[in-house]
Order: sequence, then structure tokens, then C-alpha cells
Amino acid sequence: MLSAGGIIVPPPGYVKALAKMAHERGMLLIMDESQTGLGKTGKMWGHLHEDVVPDIMTVSKHFGAGLPVSAVCTTAAIADQAVGNGYFATRSHACDPIVCAAGVASIDIVQEEKLVERAAAIGRRMQAQLEAMTKDVEAIGDIRGRGVLYGVELVQDRGSRVPADALARAVVAQCQTEGLLVQARGSHGRMNVIRLVPSMVSTDAQIDQGLSILGQVLRSASRVAASKAA
Repeated sequence: MLSAGGIIVPPPGYVKALAKMAHERGMLLIMDESQTGLGKTGKMWGHLHEDVVPDIMTVSKHFGAGLPVSAVCTTAAIADQAVGNGYFATRSHACDPIVCAAGVASIDIVQEEKLVERAAAIGRRMQAQLEAMTKDVEAIGDIRGRGVLYGVELVQDRGSRVPADALARAVVAQCQTEGLLVQARGSHGRMNVIRLVPSMVSTDAQIDQGLSILGQVLRSASRVAASKAA
């Protein structure tokens, strides 16, 4: 998934085909799981949705639960080849025992508290409520995502699907005023996708409250935009 690009979910089979094409050309498949790893998509790792095992995987962000730690994971064969080719990398806090302990603890907590399953349940809850919003908010052109990573694409009309950047900015500003922190993201210079990234420990009541605020703001902002266009 491309998070900052507007929560873009690859179509079925895309990643698998990409891996096949890379390997046919002697290339490695590298996947950055900084945002999609450790349960956030409803599976422990994002690539598990695609039935693909990357040759190299990177992990960071919530891996350290606030402490700065990251990891590069690969096979012993690739690691040995890299070292044999002279690869060497280090930094001031490489293998710092405190941050390494934080990384291990993060994995333990995700598993012990069943946060992968919780993220999947939150995703199903958001999907259902967002689908309901599309019935009376014409500006919603698409909803997409997995687990606790979801995007609501706003368009000027569903026929042309012209991005509604100004509407997205207005929605973000009003949501913040109402106590809901969201962001607008997009690709190719556009910023028309409202990105929703609730915590994996959010309660059902908190999810419902946040989506209620979003729905009210979307309806209000859509009416204002329509009146200006008229």
C-alpha cells in the first residue's frame, strides 16, 4: 500500500507479478513495512495480503513504540552475499540494547494483545460506516484501505472523478476544529484523499465517534462546496 500517496491498494496479483518480473531479471524485491507492518493492515505484515515473501523487508516507525529503532530483514544467503561483496553499515546506536529491547517488546505486545486481529476488526468497522456515507455524500469517489490504514477519496463528481483538493482541505480543517485529527494526501501533486489512521487500541466507541464527526463534516462541507459552485 502507498500510504502518503493516497492509500493506494494494489490490485489483486499486482505485487506477485512484480516479484516474478523482478526475479526473472535477477533483481531483489524490497518491501518497506514501516507503515504496513506489525499488524496495521490486519495481518502481521502487509506483504501477507499478497502471498509474496520479499527478499528484503524494512521495519521502523511504531516498531520502537516511540524509541528510534529500525530493522532490515533478509535471508542468510542474501546477507552473506552482501558481506562477501564488502557491504558494511553501522551508526552510533546500532544494536543499542535499550532500543532493541523496545523492538522485541513491541512485537510481543502486538501478538499477546491480539492487535493484528483488532486492526482487522477496526478495518471492517470503518469500511461498513464509510460505505454507508457514500449513499448521501456524493463527493466520496472511493474508499479503500486495510486494517487501520484507510483513505476517503474526494472528487468534484463521480462521473469525471476530478480530484476535490479544496474540499479535502476544508474537511481536514473542520475535522480538526471538531476534535478529529486527519490528513489529506494524494499523488501527482493532488491532496484529495482523507487519510484515516486510528490507533490499533482504539475502542469501537472511539471509532464510531471519529467516523460520526467525519460524516457530519463531509456532509456540511459538500453542501457549502455545492452552493459555491451554483
